[in-house]
Amino acid sequence: MALVESGTLTRRNAKTQPVPYEVHTLNMSHLEKVMEIQMLVIKNIAKDKYYEPDDEGLFRQGLKHDGLSFGMFIEDRIAGYMVSNFPEDAKIRNYGEYLELPESEMSSVINFESSAVHPDFRGLGINGRLKKLAVHELANVGRDHVIGTVSPYNLPSLKASLSAGVAIRKLKSLYGGRLRYVYHVNYKTPYYFDKSECIFVEVRNLKRQHELLSQGYAGITVRGTMDYYEVGFALPKHS
Repeated sequence: MALVESGTLTRRNAKTQPVPYEVHTLNMSHLEKVMEIQMLVIKNIAKDKYYEPDDEGLFRQGLKHDGLSFGMFIEDRIAGYMVSNFPEDAKIRNYGEYLELPESEMSSVINFESSAVHPDFRGLGINGRLKKLAVHELANVGRDHVIGTVSPYNLPSLKASLSAGVAIRKLKSLYGGRLRYVYHVNYKTPYYFDKSECIFVEVRNLKRQHELLSQGYAGITVRGTMDYYEVGFALPKHS
């Protein structure tokens, strides 16, 4: 277990003292606690279509590789985790298939597999911080693509994912008919976006989102509240 980052977090909309934290790489010794957090999250969510739980085998594969998975520790407890996988190692679906990557690129994919925050530590921005850190750290493992999925209707997780700098490239029906955005980070051919050029689309306007994605636009930001929010799409620019 290696220390990756330390600092403080402030709870949103609350006048409280900053909370010290440390982020460490996770390993097999953390399996039980990670599984416990996932079970707590499942019990606390209102709609299971927002969250697709992972089985123990996926966690085992992600935790056995040093530097693939990360945990935020607060008061010596795991407050949240981010687990990734080499898909060929875990013998699971390569998320590169969702983006129709060339076969030659499939061995260069990292699956963003699972992330969750313990209910006791919500409101601190942990999910977004862990995903952003993971995107930065995984640039050093020798692969070109990080790919993950998120429900369009899980606004906190959607915000956390987009805050990490990923780009939504597809909108697909996955996991037995559940609607999911497929997001992507390309280390090999980086691109950037001008947020001032965003076209904002209400999240339930699936037809318009499919149109923009088919034209090469990518989802890069979100605005609004739980009652009504929009996803911002822009065309990628290569540096």
